[in-house]
Amino acid sequence: MDEAEVLVGYNHIAFDILFLESKGVNVPPVLMCDVMLEYSEKHGEWDEEHGNYHWISLIRCAGELGIELRAHDCLEDTKATLRCFETLSK
Repeated sequence: MDEAEVLVGYNHIAFDILFLESKGVNVPPVLMCDVMLEYSEKHGEWDEEHGNYHWISLIRCAGELGIELRAHDCLEDTKATLRCFETLSK
């Protein structure tokens, strides 16, 4: 990660990054793209109680974008996140 210019993930800002930091992993201060937040803002429903969009699972995001996913397999989740990112970036 030390050489990364951008960190892309799915729910990594609110979960993975905090988890890594709590375990002593140094996460560099680089640009971050959380695909879940991007997708939820464009395709989710507003959550009045929390003042933001309902989070959408990777399974749902990938499915709605036509991306096949064998969920809860770390390599498959990573590939699906990348494909979702690429699709949303077009």
